[in-house]
Amino acid sequence: MALNYVDRETLRPQLVPRVKEAIRKFLLYVQGGGGTPSQQRKDWCTANMPNLQSLADQISHYCTSETAFIDTGTSITDAELQSRVEVVLNSFFMPA
Repeated sequence: MALNYVDRETLRPQLVPRVKEAIRKFLLYVQGGGGTPSQQRKDWCTANMPNLQSLADQISHYCTSETAFIDTGTSITDAELQSRVEVVLNSFFMPA
């Protein structure tokens, strides 16, 4: 049974710590030169490491609309969550 809007918002706070770790992993990857990022992207990652909690809260809203979350709730796999977090960061938060 798919989650409705109320269920998604009820479960979202439980998802935030996992999103935070996915963000941390990706920012460290980019800072280390993974994916041959621009200097602007590396700088953005460095500047936003102290903001992980705020970013996680914001990005969690994007994750609760992911089909895997709607279908399984907090049972969404780490790999699915990592993928969604990276797409959201690249699409809406990080400089080009």
